[in-house]
Amino acid sequence: MANIRIRGPRPIALQAEPLSKFAGAFRVLQSGDKALIEKNRQANTHLIRNVNVPLFNGQTFPGEGNDVGRGRTESTMVVNFGKMANISSDVQALLKTSAPGSKYTGNTGADYTVDGKDPTPVALDVVRDLSVQGIDQYRVTTIIDPQALANANDAERDAARAAAGLKPLAEGAKGRLTLTAGLSTTDHGMPAMNGDRFRENVAQLASQNYLLTAQKKDPARGMVSQDTIDKVASTFSKGYTDFVAKYATKACPGIDSQVKQADGSYKKGGAVPNTSFPSLADMGISVIGMKDGSTALVVTDTAKNAANREGMNNFNNAFNAHMSQVVNKSFENDDAAKKLGNRFSIRSYPVTPMEPDSDKRDLTLIQPSTVITMEPYAAAVTRAYECATHNEPLRDKDEPHMHAIEGLYGKEVLENAAKIAGPSASVDRELAISQAKDVYAELHSKADDLVVGREAAGYEMDGVEG
Repeated sequence: MANIRIRGPRPIALQAEPLSKFAGAFRVLQSGDKALIEKNRQANTHLIRNVNVPLFNGQTFPGEGNDVGRGRTESTMVVNFGKMANISSDVQALLKTSAPGSKYTGNTGADYTVDGKDPTPVALDVVRDLSVQGIDQYRVTTIIDPQALANANDAERDAARAAAGLKPLAEGAKGRLTLTAGLSTTDHGMPAMNGDRFRENVAQLASQNYLLTAQKKDPARGMVSQDTIDKVASTFSKGYTDFVAKYATKACPGIDSQVKQADGSYKKGGAVPNTSFPSLADMGISVIGMKDGSTALVVTDTAKNAANREGMNNFNNAFNAHMSQVVNKSFENDDAAKKLGNRFSIRSYPVTPMEPDSDKRDLTLIQPSTVITMEPYAAAVTRAYECATHNEPLRDKDEPHMHAIEGLYGKEVLENAAKIAGPSASVDRELAISQAKDVYAELHSKADDLVVGREAAGYEMDGVEG
């Protein structure tokens, strides 16, 4: 097969990672439960993890030489390496795992074939550096053929739908990849639900979603108005404040599903799975209202950490299930707001911010991250990744590289994306530090009366990071 050339969509090579980081990101690789380990191996679910895919967000600024700087959005995509890649036996041994290999083909290059098999939708490029000691002498680069991965995902989903007695995916839903992107929501740099900052996040992420789906021949398609952004942002920020107030000292038994009836009314169904959680107080978390109207969640009792991981994951599930219902009801007659609102969710997780102008860290706050789910066609992901990493085609050494970007997206699409995102506010660094100090001081003064334990909360959250 050495003389057979392979054609197909361009693959993308993600940032290299030390082996410890690469392996540590798998969701279920090791467990004390042998039966669970074997079950996951059989289903190839032990090799599922998020990969980071930076996307060009439409923003440009002066760069070096003949190039321009490009703004980017950090997004994540779930990849099942067990089903989408052929992993050599040597690398499997390093990962302490086993996987039978992929039945799908893709254009990840002849260099990444395993045991003479065709290239697959995903491949691993592993380089060993003998000047480094330990496991991290191995560095792993994930190489993806986005179109092949989307096609393989479609085949997997259609198989699952057939097993459940459902129709195959509609043609318009095929050939797409699911990406999530998140931005931290802060009150002048401190983790909290702040309405103004949340609105900025919604606008930026809505702009990114538009850029991934817009067409040069029809730039108006998918355009989002500032009024729609206002509606979605205010609905979510108020919804968050109301939700945490409701469950500050009361447990959530679960969010009842809502089934729309023929007459337009809604009837309660069964509880949505994984949406029950203890009260925030029982998880050691206090709700604090700030004088500017922001809502902060502060860990004030670290002795209750045991309930936090599952509890906070379920808190996120419950809030997002609740807001899905709110969005569908509130925007029943506003299709643009309903579509945009249903792309958003909130992922809350603990962080220990540094006091402004200091290296002191003695408050653990719950960070509400603004998260969008996007489903662009695979080719759009390739284009956005290549532009974000300065690897787009049509680059001409004698022309400003912005011309290549305009050629790929179209000038009007880029202008529309900028309109959705809104103007970038100028930042007065000294004022920003002063405002952050004021917020930090206010948080301290209000939290000090509630603190039971001051140690940093030692738990992490699943999902998108801010």
